[in-house]
Amino acid sequence: PCDALTAGAVPIAARNSASSEMVIDEHNGFLVPQKDVDAFADRVEQLVADSELRARMSAESLHHATTDFQWDKVM
Repeated sequence: PCDALTAGAVPIAARNSASSEMVIDEHNGFLVPQKDVDAFADRVEQLVADSELRARMSAESLHHATTDFQWDKVM
């Protein structure tokens, strides 16, 4: 998810502790249950169908990556 955030992409990640630190569900990406292929596919379809949502979440991803994951904050 971190690479996706820094690229301004919208991550869709399995819900676990590491992903939950980077992806704020329905804000800058989506968290889905682990091994739930249908939930993953639903989120992909949602992003493909809604360009405004995709643009908003993309901007939030980039903002989150550049403000909350700087070296001086994570070290």
